[in-house]
Amino acid sequence: MARKKPVSPFSDKQIADKQGSTNFKTEHKSSWIPMVIMGLYMAVHFINNMNSIDVMGPQWLYLALLDILVVVYTWARKDLYKDVIITIFRQLYSKLYLSLFLLAGLSIFFAMNQVEAWVCFVRFIITIIAFFNLAVLFVHQQGSFTLICRLLSAVLLVESIQYFDKFFDGIAETSLGALVNSLNGNTGNKNIFAASLVIKIPFVLYALYHAKLAERIFHILALTLGIATIFMASARASYVSLILVSIVFLGFVLVKFRQHKKADQLLLQSAYLLLPLVSAFFITQAINTQVTTLQESNSGRYGSVIANISSIALTNDASSYRFKLWEHAFDYIAENPLMGCGYGNWKLASIPYEKEYIDDLNVPAHAHNDFLEHAAELGLLGGLLYLSLYVCLFFCTIKTLRSAASEETKLIALFSFMALIVYAVDAGFNFPIERAIMQVFFACVTAINLGTYIKGREEVQVGDTKPANKTFTLAHPLYGMITILMLLPATYITYLTYISLKGQLRVVPDLKNEPMSIPLAEVKTMFPPIPNLTSSSQPIEAILGRYYSENQQYDEALRLLRKSIPHNPHIYYSQFLMANVFFNTNQMDSAKYYAELAYYNKPRANTYYQTLVAVHAKRRDTAGVAKAFRTYTKYRNEPFAWNLYLMGMLNAQQRATPELLKLADSALTLFDRKGNRPASEADYANLLKRKQEITSNLNFSGAVGNSVEQNAAALQKATQIYNEGVAAFAKQDYQTAAAKFVRAAEINAFNYAIYENAGVSYFNMKQYRRAIYYFDKVIALKITNDGKSEFFKGVSHINLGEKEVGCQTLQISKSKNYADANNIIVQYCK
Repeated sequence: MARKKPVSPFSDKQIADKQGSTNFKTEHKSSWIPMVIMGLYMAVHFINNMNSIDVMGPQWLYLALLDILVVVYTWARKDLYKDVIITIFRQLYSKLYLSLFLLAGLSIFFAMNQVEAWVCFVRFIITIIAFFNLAVLFVHQQGSFTLICRLLSAVLLVESIQYFDKFFDGIAETSLGALVNSLNGNTGNKNIFAASLVIKIPFVLYALYHAKLAERIFHILALTLGIATIFMASARASYVSLILVSIVFLGFVLVKFRQHKKADQLLLQSAYLLLPLVSAFFITQAINTQVTTLQESNSGRYGSVIANISSIALTNDASSYRFKLWEHAFDYIAENPLMGCGYGNWKLASIPYEKEYIDDLNVPAHAHNDFLEHAAELGLLGGLLYLSLYVCLFFCTIKTLRSAASEETKLIALFSFMALIVYAVDAGFNFPIERAIMQVFFACVTAINLGTYIKGREEVQVGDTKPANKTFTLAHPLYGMITILMLLPATYITYLTYISLKGQLRVVPDLKNEPMSIPLAEVKTMFPPIPNLTSSSQPIEAILGRYYSENQQYDEALRLLRKSIPHNPHIYYSQFLMANVFFNTNQMDSAKYYAELAYYNKPRANTYYQTLVAVHAKRRDTAGVAKAFRTYTKYRNEPFAWNLYLMGMLNAQQRATPELLKLADSALTLFDRKGNRPASEADYANLLKRKQEITSNLNFSGAVGNSVEQNAAALQKATQIYNEGVAAFAKQDYQTAAAKFVRAAEINAFNYAIYENAGVSYFNMKQYRRAIYYFDKVIALKITNDGKSEFFKGVSHINLGEKEVGCQTLQISKSKNYADANNIIVQYCK
């Protein structure tokens, strides 16, 4: 038999058209069911963080519950869906998707952190079941596609209006760049937010293509504001997606023109996209110009659409560090080609690659490329399976377009594949795999595209007399039973994750307080056993250990800290906290071991550097302080590093030296407020303060140009004056005692007891402001850890009517186990 010539896409002369149009009219009667369900899935857009630290917590929980509801519905409607289910599972795409799903599940047993792998895998369960739910509903309900497109057009319009409302509310108080980065809808990330807007564009274009005049006005408005919001979001990957969608759509319009030779139709359909594009461009430029003028500052690429487009380039800087992330992922894949680090565990495996590039405790949670991330977590097979999903749907779309299917079926195939292109671009530059909103779109777009492919094949096979394959009668009940059995534990784990994220919203900010304000008894009940990492990949049990440490329960703190090390072995947060425990308990050898272990594995972490300098200073190890300083400034040559180094050397040496004075001058020159690397006002003031301390000590001790004998004589004189002050204090002659202590401090600036006694003398004279000045000097030296200076400083603030700061300082004194602190807190701070 001669091979049939492929039918031209979108041809009006197709045998199947008449049958196809009849089907669509019939389907429309029941199309409200998938429409309602699609609306429920799209409602995830409007779920906020609900008192959790990350919006994805409540969003994933919502999707899990919705999956159960839809499965129960399809299970109950056996008459409609029993044959459809087996048809879906027979498709190559479904087999590839299930293979990837099974491989991800298998990887849990090899994961670095199996609990974290389960937390991420349940999201895969929720997504794949959402896909099958939507595919089952959509296969014979293509008539609902127009309704879905109208729904998404309305969602796009609402999101855009909300964006501009918040934008204009915040622009008077927030810089343009900061405001743009903070406006991300309910996606948690501006790049994901922009991608979630672009992926709706093909649906709106389809609605426009079929709409009449009044409805077209609505869709053009939605499209214009949607594109303007995309421009304002300044996410360059979304610009790439928008360009590709525009090219495909305009290519489609040109194909239609070649078929029908109607110039007016060509201009009208091109205007559907070009008019909103041009309008959005001028709207955005006008807003950016006004904002730049209002704020009287250069907003960089955030102030110009053209600047954003011009900044798109294949360089590491232009890609916001993505090239380096991809390079690290390739290196890991090359070292682990068969089985990677386990599903959801790239956030842990990537840390050693990034330790010299990323500051503090920030973690590169994703490779910013889902294709590479799948390969890194699941091995090369996992990466190829993930890529094959897109390749499979590409060929399905091509087959549908080249078949004799109805024109409407082809249009749905094309426009749904345009949406898949948007998702693929986002997957190549970001991490949509983690975000609930984008996974809803992935399930929706792939289900629609696959359903259209199946529908197209059925249309082509109309009149085929071959006997149909026998349907596996248990497919329908098995689908319902298996999916429910999977969703129940998935929902439970997702619920526990949401509870943990709610706890993190309170605890993570509290970690910056000194002392931490949430009672230990409350913190202990906040976190369920799953997950064992925070949203920023810090071990939760290590955080609990820190609370135990602050409450002087050091044995339990160390138990939790040691237990938490395997949960994220590369962040060294547990070891850092162990160093602090040993520092507070004066076990300096252990403190040195763990402080060095933490810092030299995370050399850009400022808190690790600070702890190591404090440990070396207390051990009088000037070489250790100098080594830590050289390492830190290799990566981060900042005022913070110099200030801490000068303070650490002063404490370690217990005296100033001409060399330290030269270093202080070098720091002030390097970070001059009018130089090339200006320090902030506070940082520069700290450096000036260090220089003043050094100069004061040098001048009064006679160290500048003096001999060792002269220096020794000066220190002997300081001791004599100090002893005279002690004698005067014993006689309750606080005025004389204070004067003696101050004079002694001028000679020996690094004996904390001199400052502390001066402060207590002024305290007894009720000169509380002067007393606070000397207590601050003791605290700044970071030599003593008994909480005495904090106690007297706190009481001084209370006596001055400054209750809030006084109580905060008393809490620090209490955390250092000072005996009288709790009594004052009970009396004045409740």
